[in-house]
Amino acid sequence: MTPIPVTPASPAPGLALPGPGQHFTKLRAAVAAVVDRLELCLKLKASLEQVIQKLDRVQHMFDDVMKKSNDVDEALDRLSSRLKCMGETLEYGTGKLSSVMGELDAMDEPFEGLVKRVRALEEKAKVMNEKITDLICGKGDVWPVRMYNHQCSLDLPLEWPLVSYPPYPAGRPKTLADLQSMDAEMCKALIAALRLPTPSGTRHTPLECMRKQIINHLGCAECDSISSSHSVY
Repeated sequence: MTPIPVTPASPAPGLALPGPGQHFTKLRAAVAAVVDRLELCLKLKASLEQVIQKLDRVQHMFDDVMKKSNDVDEALDRLSSRLKCMGETLEYGTGKLSSVMGELDAMDEPFEGLVKRVRALEEKAKVMNEKITDLICGKGDVWPVRMYNHQCSLDLPLEWPLVSYPPYPAGRPKTLADLQSMDAEMCKALIAALRLPTPSGTRHTPLECMRKQIINHLGCAECDSISSSHSVY
């Protein structure tokens, strides 16, 4: 084969070739365009680096969230276990409470009986207290009368407490000696006027017992003490 000679193409007829100034202007414009493209690429690279940094931070935050989520799951598991234990304990306590309530219900009737007995004892104690107060202090003005009569001898006139009904019988004894020689009718009349209980269950004869009861009530010195005199009744 024979080589084909390469010759520069001749310009088309009617077209003028550009001069050196035009070539330089085009070259300069091309370089400026390349520089602009490079600056744009650099800016794009910086933006991409910022985006990558933000993505890294988001990744770290996501990892932290996942870790905290796992911690929350573990805490919820522990809480669920504790709630289950508390439920079992509460159920056991409820059973015990029901048992105790049943026992308390069974104790209601004996307790009510005990309350009634206590109230009855309180009433008895109240009555006994009134009786003891009456025995110690007497009724009305008996206590000053006893104090006076306790110092009187056999022949000194005695004091008598005030009575309303029935009144004292006529010819009532005036001294301790008179009291010691009273007959049965006088004793009964004085016991009624002084509102004394009828003596019973003693080792003395009825007349002697009535005399001692009246003498002791008036506080005469025949007895050792005023308080011991109440043992007769």
